[in-house]
Amino acid sequence: MISEAKPASIVAGSLENVSNTMKTETYGKHAAHGAFWTILFSLLNKVVAFGSQIALAWYLAPADLGLAAMAFSVTSISSALLGANLQRILIQRQENSPATAGQVFWLALGMNTAAALLLAAFAPLAGIIFHDARVTPLILIVAAAVPIMALNTIYSATLLRDLRFRAIAGIQFGEGLIRNGLAVALAAIGFASYSIVLPIVVSSVFSALACRTMAGKIPLESPKPRNWPPFLASASWLMLNALFTSIQNYGTNFVIGIMQNATVAGFFYWGSSLSSQAVFLLATNLQGVLFPVLTKLNHDAARQYEAFRKICQTLMFVIIPVCVLQMLLATDVIGLLFPKKWLPAAAVIQWLSLGLVFQPLGIASNALLLARGAYSKLALRNGATGALTILAAWHGATFGGADSIAKWNAISLVLGNFFLGWIAIRELKGKFSTIWISILPSLLLGLAMAIEGVFLLMKLSNATPLQKLMIVGAATSLTYLLLAFLCCRQLMIEMWTRFLHWKS
Repeated sequence: MISEAKPASIVAGSLENVSNTMKTETYGKHAAHGAFWTILFSLLNKVVAFGSQIALAWYLAPADLGLAAMAFSVTSISSALLGANLQRILIQRQENSPATAGQVFWLALGMNTAAALLLAAFAPLAGIIFHDARVTPLILIVAAAVPIMALNTIYSATLLRDLRFRAIAGIQFGEGLIRNGLAVALAAIGFASYSIVLPIVVSSVFSALACRTMAGKIPLESPKPRNWPPFLASASWLMLNALFTSIQNYGTNFVIGIMQNATVAGFFYWGSSLSSQAVFLLATNLQGVLFPVLTKLNHDAARQYEAFRKICQTLMFVIIPVCVLQMLLATDVIGLLFPKKWLPAAAVIQWLSLGLVFQPLGIASNALLLARGAYSKLALRNGATGALTILAAWHGATFGGADSIAKWNAISLVLGNFFLGWIAIRELKGKFSTIWISILPSLLLGLAMAIEGVFLLMKLSNATPLQKLMIVGAATSLTYLLLAFLCCRQLMIEMWTRFLHWKS
C-alpha cells in the first residue's frame, strides 16, 4: 500500500526537529571535547599552582600574602569597568561582524584604561584605609596590567564563539604557568608581596599575544565613539554583575584589611586559595565551556534544562569527594608539606571546603543565565550574595580571627549558590526538586565518606601526617567509588563513555 503523502509543513517541521537534534548532539560533543581539554589543562595547572603554593609558603610570610590579598580586594572592584564584560555580549549574540568587533576592541581598551587611571588615583587612599602604605605600590602594579588585559577581548570571544576550547584551555594554562612560576622565582630572590602582583603584567601580555595568534587577524576600524552607547547599554547589567562578583570574591579580604591586619588576611587568602583551587580549576574553568554551549541551546528550553540538570549532577559528583578530602586532611597536608606557621589556615580550608560543596550549582546556574542573556537576574542575585558575603565577613571578623571569618563565609557560599540555582531553574520554568533528586545521591555518598574519614582519623590519632594521608585518603576514596558504582552506575558509565569518545 502506498502511504498517504504528508503535508509540506509537517515534513518541514520534522526536518527542523531532526536538524535541531543533530545540532544538540554536535554541541554535546563540543562540550565533551571542551570539557576534556579544560579539565586536562586545569589538572596540569593545579599541579603547577599547588607546587608554587608550597614554594611560596616557604619563601613568604603570611603578611606578604595578606598585603597582596588586600590589594586585590581594591583592584577587583575595577572589574565593573573592564571590557571583558563586552566579550560575553559578543558570544551570547553570536556576533561575527568585523565592524562590531573593531568597535568593541576600542571600547574595551578605553574602559580598561579608565579603570587603570581610577585605580592609580585610589591607591594612596587604600593605604590610608588599610593603615598600611605598603598596599599602594601593589595596586599601582596591577593597574599597569589592566589596559593590557583589554587586548584579548575580541580574540578570546572569537575562540569561545567558535567553540575552540582546546586553544582557550592551552592559553589559560600558559597564563597560570607564567604567574605561578614567576611568582616563585621572584619570591625566592626576596620580592616579598611584589612576587604575587608582578607576574600579572607578564601573563596579561602573554594572553593578549596568544589569543591574537590563535584567533587570527580581525580587521579593526578606527574608533567611532558614537557607536559605543548601545554596547555600554547592553553591558550595563554585566558590569554591575562583575562588581558584585568581585565583592563576593574579594570583599572578605577588604573587611579583614580594615578590621584585622595583614597576617590574618594572609591566613584567609592562603587558606581560601588552597581550598578553592581544585573546585575553581575544575568547575569554574568549565564555565568557559558551559556558557557558549548552553547558548547554542537557546532555541530549545527543554534540552537546555536537561543539559543544565546533567551538568549539575556531573559536577557535584566530581567535586564532592574533593571537598570532603580537603576537610578531612587539611591539617595533615599543612603539617607534612608546609611550614608550621601556616597551621592556623587549616580551619579556613576546612570551613571553606564545606561551603564549596554546592559551588557546581552556582557555576552551572551562572553559565545558564549568561547563555540566556538574563543579565539583570544574574546581577541582582550576585548583588544580594555580595552583601551577604560582606555581612558574614564583618560578623566573623568581629567575633574571631581567620577561622571565624571562614565559617561565616562558608554559610554565605551555601546560601548564595542555592539562591542562584533557584533563579536559574525559574528561568527555565523547571522544578528544583528535579535538580535536588539528581544531586542527592552524590551528597549522601559524600556524607558517608566524611563519616568514615572522621572515624579513621580518630583511630589514627597517633599516626604521622603521611600515614593519615595515605590511609584516610585511600580508604575514603575507595568507599566513595564503590558506593558510587552501586548507586550512580549509569552516571559513571556516561562519564566514562564521554571521556573515551571525546574526539568523536
